Amino acid sequence: MAGAGRGLGPQVERAGVDTGEVEVRPGDVVGLPVSIAKRVCDLAGAGQVFVSEAVQVLLVGSGITVSERGMHLLKGVLGQWRLFAVGD
Repeated sequence: MAGAGRGLGPQVERAGVDTGEVEVRPGDVVGLPVSIAKRVCDLAGAGQVFVSEAVQVLLVGSGITVSERGMHLLKGVLGQWRLFAVGD
């Protein structure tokens, strides 16, 4: 049945992922990794998942493939960040 798998999982418009220590507050999660993930998400295109280099390192050996998307400046975050697209 063509398309039978549609609707079985979450549909991603775009996403950005980083890792690190966050603070959990009632109804919210805050911290630098949250801000970085937001900025990384802003750079992803439709249907893409971008991850930071910190996440890419954690994916080694997982079977999840990534491709480098270059160095980027993230608004409000110091330095340049190497980003990767998942599944490309």
